[in-house]
Formats: sequence, C-alpha cells, structure tokens
Amino acid sequence: MKVLITNNHVLNDNLYNEINELNLFLNDDKEVKIMQLGEGRITYFNPDYDIAIVELKESDGITDYLELDDNLFKEETKAYYKDISIYILQYPHGNIASVS
Repeated sequence: MKVLITNNHVLNDNLYNEINELNLFLNDDKEVKIMQLGEGRITYFNPDYDIAIVELKESDGITDYLELDDNLFKEETKAYYKDISIYILQYPHGNIASVS
C-alpha cells in the first residue's frame, strides 16, 4: 500500500471529512500536486502520536511515496503489528526537531 504520512495537526479526521482536495508540496518540487480526497481511501489519524496516514491512489500521480504492507490495517493482523514501532522525525508545532 502506498501512503502519504504527515502530522495529525496538519491533517486530521475532522479536516479530512470537510475538504475535497489536498494540495501537496513534495520535497523540493516546485509543482503542487492536488490529491482528490473522499471515501474509498484507507486513513489513520492519531492525535496522541501526531500522525496521519492516507492511502495514495494511482490517479494521484505521486511517485515519491512510502510503501507499507497491505495487511497493516486489516483487523486480523492488528495484533501482529501492535508492538512494531515507526520513528518519525518532526518539528512539532514549529519547535526544534524531535523523534516520535
């Protein structure tokens, strides 16, 4: 599964349900990518860890992505992934760099 990962304070479930599209600025690319949102995408939002994950579709035209195991969000495999950690480098709320 190809995913977009950002911070929950940037994109959360409430905002995701209110907007129709997302403007993406990827790396040093000057071109803005417009991602159409809506039903049919797998999403995960966690304010405690300040993380948001949104499934990417081929129609998004995004070639730089993180690929996760397709089973990650399936109910029957949640126990397997429960103790696996993902470390995220971030600048929470504009503060100094930290690891979540």
